[in-house]
Amino acid sequence: DVDRLRMKLSKKKAAGTVKNVLELLRRLSNFAKKKHLCDPLPFPVTMPKVNNLKTEDLNAQQMARLLTILRDGIVTEKDGTKTTLDPDAREIMLMAIYTGMRRGEIFRLTWDDVDFRRGFITLREPKGGTDQTIPLPDEARELLEHRPQ
Repeated sequence: DVDRLRMKLSKKKAAGTVKNVLELLRRLSNFAKKKHLCDPLPFPVTMPKVNNLKTEDLNAQQMARLLTILRDGIVTEKDGTKTTLDPDAREIMLMAIYTGMRRGEIFRLTWDDVDFRRGFITLREPKGGTDQTIPLPDEARELLEHRPQ
């Protein structure tokens, strides 16, 4: 019966919905067993694999506009009002775009981690765990060279 339910739902519903229905069935069975209302299901409920990974990228026009705004430091709204961006926030966002570094990696960055001579940045305690060395792109180099030490 559970397999039939899974197959019927799979034809019309997304994998996430099917998984949620089966999870609800499993929880109801466990609750009924715990309250001595009925015997538990004599088999495990197999959950479908769900791939909810969504990656959204900016198109070329959106990326060009973002870079222009970050480089200029001014956002012009449709009604013509202008907002000035915080210089530190701008540079953090540009650094992330230029290097692919995560926010926490940028916040932990020290001058000792930047090797201008060889053109590398050392990432200390990144998300993966072990220290890494990444290339220092020219745009990031220019950004860092203009920062006060």
